[in-house]
Amino acid sequence: MNGAPILSRVSLYTRILWLRRHKIDIDVDNIVKPILDALEGIVFADDTLISQCMVTRIDLDRSYEIIDAGAPTESYRELLDLLKVGASDIIYIEVGEYALQRLVFGRIDGGAL
Repeated sequence: MNGAPILSRVSLYTRILWLRRHKIDIDVDNIVKPILDALEGIVFADDTLISQCMVTRIDLDRSYEIIDAGAPTESYRELLDLLKVGASDIIYIEVGEYALQRLVFGRIDGGAL
């Protein structure tokens, strides 16, 4: 990170998007720990600072939808470029300050139960 400061005093969230083309026998929960461990000491001081972690696995061989809901433009374009060239595995990781503690109940996709 070229000398970037390590986040050490704020609650954080992580968003991990795992897009894959071929079936992989790894459970979605098993990809979280190695990723957070790799970021420790580089992006944040300790993974105990993570208050929320959202992980999504998308099977690119099935129908899917991509919605740009205010993502950084460069990241969004890079993702679209990788999909156009047929990349088989893409992992997007976002870390930020977890400023608003909120509990949301119900379906994640907003559909009716």
